Amino acid sequence: MKSFRWLVLLAFLLAACQSNAPRTVIILDGETVVTLTTAERAPMRILAEAGIALQPTDRVLVNGVPHAVDEEITVPGAIQLQVRRAVTVTLVTPQGGQTIQSSALRVGEVLDEAGVEIGAGDSVNPAVDAPINEGMTIAYTPARDLVVTSGGTSMTIRSSAKTVGEALAEAGIPLMGLDASHPSENEALPADGQIRVVRVRESISVEIQSIPFETETTYSEDVAFGKTEILQPGLNGLAMIRTRIRYEDGVETSREVEDEVVLQEPRKQIAASGSKIVLGAGERRRAIQVLVRDADVCLVVLALQFRHGRMLVRHGKRRARRLRHCGGGLPVLSIPRRDEGLHPRLRRCDHRRHRRRTDRRDDVRRAALPMD
Repeated sequence: MKSFRWLVLLAFLLAACQSNAPRTVIILDGETVVTLTTAERAPMRILAEAGIALQPTDRVLVNGVPHAVDEEITVPGAIQLQVRRAVTVTLVTPQGGQTIQSSALRVGEVLDEAGVEIGAGDSVNPAVDAPINEGMTIAYTPARDLVVTSGGTSMTIRSSAKTVGEALAEAGIPLMGLDASHPSENEALPADGQIRVVRVRESISVEIQSIPFETETTYSEDVAFGKTEILQPGLNGLAMIRTRIRYEDGVETSREVEDEVVLQEPRKQIAASGSKIVLGAGERRRAIQVLVRDADVCLVVLALQFRHGRMLVRHGKRRARRLRHCGGGLPVLSIPRRDEGLHPRLRRCDHRRHRRRTDRRDDVRRAALPMD
C-alpha cells in the first residue's frame, strides 16, 4: 500500500516538473513574428516577456482558438500565439450608424459585441460569417412582420427586404407571369405591412358567330298592291371572333376582341313590294282617287265600273273610253309613275258627288262611276 502511494507522488512530481519546462512559442502580431522559449504559461506573461503590449480591445488566439489573456495554456508542446488587434468597424442600423473598435474575427461576433440579436429574416450585409477587415461597414436591417393576402388566404411573414417583390420571393410566394401585387413588386415595404397578391391569367376564346343579312325592299308593278315577294332570299354570314379573357384570382375581369375574320359574307335579301292594283269582280261601285303631288308627273284619276262585262274609264273631262272586259278574269288597273317622287293615296269617295267636284287647284282629277 505504501509503495503505491510513493508511485503516485512520484508521477505528480514528474508532471509538475514537465509543466514548468521551457517550450517554444511563436508569436504573430500583424506582420511581426517573434519566436521565443519560455516556461510561462499565461499569454499575458508570454507577450510581456516578448515585449508586446496588449490593448483592452485586443484578443489572443492560441493555435487559432481564442484564449483568455490571463488563463494558463494547458496545451503541451510548442504553441502559436496570435495577437488580434482591434479594428474600426462602422455598424449601420435603422436607428443610425455607429463606429465600433473590435478585434472580432467575424461579422456575427461584432454584432454580438454591439448587443444586436440576429433573428429570423433579419438582413446582415456582409454575411455573419464574413471576416472582419479594417474600415468595414456592416449593415443590419431587422425583419418586419408582413401580412400577405392571396386568393382569400392570409399569412404572416417576416422580412427585411427592400422591396415587395424581394419579400414575396423570400417567403416562397413569388410573382409569376402576369401576377401582380399591391403595392407593386418594385415598391418599398408598406408602412401598414399589408401586401395583396393577385394571381392573373389570360385565355383565348375562339368562336363562330352568325352575321345577320340585310333586307332591301323595292317596288314592283308585277306584284299586287299590299303583297311582298322575295326575289332573292337572304343568307346569314359567318365570322370567327378571337377574344382575350382576363381572370384575376379566378374571376373574369375583362374580355377584349383581338381579331374578327369574316369567313362568309352575308347575302342580302331582296324583297319586292307590290304597286299593281288588282280589282275583284264583286267590286262594282267603287271609285278610286289618285292624288299626285309632283307636277311633273301626268295626273291620272280613273274611275272603274263593271257593267255588262265592260269597264268605263274617265280621264278628267275628256271623253270616256270604253275598255272591254276580257272574259271572266279580273281587270287590272296600272297607275303610271315617272319617278320615285310619286306618292299615291287611295281612298273611297262618294259616287253621288263625283260629277260636280273637281279640285283644279291641287291638279287632282276625280272620276266616278255612273249610277243606274
